[in-house]
Amino acid sequence: MNSKKIIKEADVISKLEDFNRFVKEVFTLSFIQKLSPSYGISLEIDKHGKSKIDLNIPDDESIKAIVSDLRRFFQNGNDTLRIHKLQVYYQAKCIEVSERRFYGEVMSYLATFNSEPSRCEIENGRITNEKVWEVFMYGRFSHRSKGTKDVHDAWEKDKVMYAILKVEFVKVLIGYCNILSSLHALNKKIIDRLKQTITNF
Repeated sequence: MNSKKIIKEADVISKLEDFNRFVKEVFTLSFIQKLSPSYGISLEIDKHGKSKIDLNIPDDESIKAIVSDLRRFFQNGNDTLRIHKLQVYYQAKCIEVSERRFYGEVMSYLATFNSEPSRCEIENGRITNEKVWEVFMYGRFSHRSKGTKDVHDAWEKDKVMYAILKVEFVKVLIGYCNILSSLHALNKKIIDRLKQTITNF
């Protein structure tokens, strides 16, 4: 007997609508409103060797708020909004091949993006986007977990490198937002299509 759960159209619609509702909340946060297209870092060093660092990124409170929401989609764990948990719904018979393929491409892109090296080299190697995400999330903005906190605090001692890493962290947040935006659009397309095929939904 096949014990695999059959995912019905109504289940898919309900799941994708729930996911999209929380994605929309992410895009109402102040981080999005305060993010400048020319975000980044300006570094000046005077003739005495003193550095002046200007960061053109959203403030810490805005970053903290969006991290709190994004972690539900991207951190490891059992949150129902974790984007990996959409996979079972994208295997449903009502999902078209092209839709399933696009979801797979998004997930492949996420894996590639996470493994990409940042601009900072630490301990004779470049750290990945995923590492930057984890250290700032668990070491600064979401938790202060032992171990990760220590890594974050060690980074913070080098002001120039830390400023660059913080901009890299913002880059990761933007990357995650772009992934959510792609999934939101795909989900909406599927929802609209399926609703047309279901009467009295």
